[in-house]
Amino acid sequence: TIFLCVNTELPMCKQIFATAHELYHIHCYAEDINTSTITAGSLLDSKTFDEAAASQEDLEANAFAGLLLMPDSSLIEQFKMFGISKDDMSIDDVLILMDLFALPYKAVVLRLAESGLITVEKARKLLQEDSNHIAIRIMYYIVGFLLVALSVAFLYNTYICPVVYELFVKEISKRYKINLFRFKTCFDISFLLLAVILSFLFFGWMQFVGVGGGTICVALVNGFTIGMFCKILNHFFQFKDALKLRTFFEKEEN
Repeated sequence: TIFLCVNTELPMCKQIFATAHELYHIHCYAEDINTSTITAGSLLDSKTFDEAAASQEDLEANAFAGLLLMPDSSLIEQFKMFGISKDDMSIDDVLILMDLFALPYKAVVLRLAESGLITVEKARKLLQEDSNHIAIRIMYYIVGFLLVALSVAFLYNTYICPVVYELFVKEISKRYKINLFRFKTCFDISFLLLAVILSFLFFGWMQFVGVGGGTICVALVNGFTIGMFCKILNHFFQFKDALKLRTFFEKEEN
């Protein structure tokens, strides 16, 4: 009987890869394969990139796990579906593939190199990226989200709304006396669910095309954040019409 233990404190993608990696070792043990006869790089010349592997068998195990979990046919299919260009591969593209195949960043880059979709030089460049790049992007995302929420808060104090769906939310909540910001949250979540359903319908089950973590976060907190900015603006500022055109855009209430 062979037992395989996996550290469940690892991220799920690393647990999956580790399991496939160990499966190759089990295969070698069960078949009594002499790993010294394996030609270097017969599956993947991983030593070009992977200095952490302890032995040739580890290199082969990493390559086996990559081939098992990220086969060429599926990889090419996802490239076409998401419009990923092998000539202009970016970190964003690697992150998409990580999400699709549930593999660690390094394993995805190695598979791309092994399959010939990126060059050795491109793989080295991608592997040299550090967490600072991700941290900066998260900061940009947060700043951008706050600026958009502030802009919508300003829009709600005008009678001309350049974004039609924001005007729709404002007018419906006003017409039926619904809390504007709670309705905004319900509106965003409803259309998020619709986007997920359409993604499953047109691209296949569990294919989240156009719906990522950032989209979900915004849908959940956008209404609250806009409401917070509206309260701040109304507390410190008094908005008045610079042009007397409101009657052309809003009906007078009896």
